[in-house]
Amino acid sequence: MIELIGVTSLGLFVGLLFGLGIAHSKPTVKVVLTLLGAALGGAPVAFLANTTSKWLYPVGLIVGLLLGRFFARWVDVSSVKLKQEGELPITGMQEYEVFYAKPFASAPSLAVPDIDGTNFVITAQTAKGFKVNVSSYTLGVKLHWVAVGLRATRND
Repeated sequence: MIELIGVTSLGLFVGLLFGLGIAHSKPTVKVVLTLLGAALGGAPVAFLANTTSKWLYPVGLIVGLLLGRFFARWVDVSSVKLKQEGELPITGMQEYEVFYAKPFASAPSLAVPDIDGTNFVITAQTAKGFKVNVSSYTLGVKLHWVAVGLRATRND
């Protein structure tokens, strides 16, 4: 009896994570294959190696997947703040364009601390990145930037 509950619970748990993962990411082939690999390989297979109730895992997986998709409507990851930072090596007096690794829902709050001997102006800012125009600089300097805002949903 405990084995039946355990195998079903494992399927429910992995299916729930799988459903939430698909709901809050762009459904590319890479994402789906990664999530399927996690659901059907590795740890779940190791736990199921010596059980006679293997057939309950896919049942729990499907029910968990459906529950994950259902609960995804109430789990709003777009309200979670996203912080990204980086460094921009300055090699000349010109305009540089920086793209964020993950897009924001709208233009984030951007902070670029002043550096002695380097003059720059942020000329444009969007949810995907920003442009900075450097009018004077010191050799080997890097602009450190920090952007904080709401993460974009897959519909943005």
